[in-house]
Amino acid sequence: MSENLVFEASKFMLLGMTMVLFFLLLMIFFLNIQSYIINKYFIPKNPKISTVKNTDMRVINSDESSEKIDDEIVAVISAAVKRFRERK
Repeated sequence: MSENLVFEASKFMLLGMTMVLFFLLLMIFFLNIQSYIINKYFIPKNPKISTVKNTDMRVINSDESSEKIDDEIVAVISAAVKRFRERK
């Protein structure tokens, strides 16, 4: 009796694993077809590349201003650490 149950369980396991494998292969097949269709019909061949002008960006070249920023950052981080330790 138990041999029959083991055989039946093995058949169901094999059937289930086969169905999962079939589903995964079918999904990969359809995703490849979808990728091909999207790349062929919906993606332009020569996309126009937009350029960003550099006039909107601020560039700091001075060593003094970078030291000032570094000092400000250090002060802010120190204050944050101090406040965090006070809460505990």
